[in-house]
Amino acid sequence: MSELSIAFIADGGFFLPSVVALTSLLENKKKDSKYHIYFVIVDFSKEQKDVLRKMANDKRVTLEFVEIKADDMKKKYEGIAKHECCASVSALIKFDLPYICDKIDKLLYLDGDIIVQSDLSKLADTDFMENEYAAVVEDSGILYNKNLIKQNTGQYFNSGVMLLNLDALRKDGIPERLIQEKMKDTDNSLMDQHVLNKVFKEHIKLLPHKYNVLYINLIRAKYFYTLSIEDVNCRYHTEYEAWDEMRDGAFIIHYSSFDKPWKYSDVTGVEIWDSYYSLSPLGNEKLKRKKLHIPLLNKMREKRGLALPASFIWECETKGFGAAVKDVFRFLGTKNE
Repeated sequence: MSELSIAFIADGGFFLPSVVALTSLLENKKKDSKYHIYFVIVDFSKEQKDVLRKMANDKRVTLEFVEIKADDMKKKYEGIAKHECCASVSALIKFDLPYICDKIDKLLYLDGDIIVQSDLSKLADTDFMENEYAAVVEDSGILYNKNLIKQNTGQYFNSGVMLLNLDALRKDGIPERLIQEKMKDTDNSLMDQHVLNKVFKEHIKLLPHKYNVLYINLIRAKYFYTLSIEDVNCRYHTEYEAWDEMRDGAFIIHYSSFDKPWKYSDVTGVEIWDSYYSLSPLGNEKLKRKKLHIPLLNKMREKRGLALPASFIWECETKGFGAAVKDVFRFLGTKNE
C-alpha cells in the first residue's frame, strides 16, 4: 500500500482544532495504512509540538514539522492578506506547499477545522494527468450562494481538502502565479479559495462528495434557502436518502463556517467534533464556549419573513455587527437581481 503524505497548516490560534483533526485522522487510520504527516506550524511552543509528536508516535505514523516564524510570514504576504473571512493569513502558506514539501510529488492538504471519519489511504493511489493540479470536491455553496454561482470558474471547489499534484505545480510555477493573482484579487471574502479556483481552473479532477462535506453550511442552507437532499444528490450524483446519511457516510466533515464547534456548543454536528475532542490529548480541558441557539434560529429560518433576521442574529454573533450589515445588503442586492 502506498504511503499517503498529508499536510496541515496551523498558527497558534488553530492549535486546538488541529489537535482534534489529527486525533480523528489517526483514530480512523487502518493498521496497515502508512501516513507521513507534515505539520506546517507558525510560532508553536515546544509544549505544543510535543503534544503533536506524542500523538504521532502513539499511532506509529511519521510526523515532520516545518516551522515558520510569524514575522517572516507577515513580510512575505504583506499587502495581499486583506480579508473578511474566518481564515487567518497563514492560509496563504497553501500557495507554497509545492516548495515546502519539495521531495514529494503528491500531497493531501487538510484544513484544521475538519473531522476525518474514515481511512484516507486510497487517495495515495489517485493518478493525475500531466495538466491536473489537484483533486478536489466541488464547494456545496454553488448550490445556493449566488456569489459563487456567478464566479466564472467552472467547477468551483473548496480549498480545505485538496490532493495536490506537487510535481505539476512546481513545473508550471503555480505558487508564483497564485501570489500574483492574490495581489490583483479584489474579492476579499475568502483568504485563498477564490484565487486557487482562478489559477487551477480547468486543471482539476473531482473527488466524491464524501471527501469534503460542508455539513453545517448545508444544513443552514436547508432552512435559509430551502435546499433539499435531492438538490445535493443531483449536484453530486449521490443517493443520500436523508441528511443524517450524508453526515454519517462522510469521510471528512468540514466545519468551514464561522460558527466553529470549539467556540459554540450548539452548532450543527457539534456532537461529532466533541467525541474526538474527548479522545484528544486536550480532552480533559473544559472548553469556554457560547451558545448560538441554533434550533431557535432554524425555526425562525423556516418562517417567511424571519429567515433574514435569523441570519442577521447569527452573523452579529459570529462575524460582528458591521460584517452582518454588509452581508444583509449584499444578500438583498442578489435577491433583486
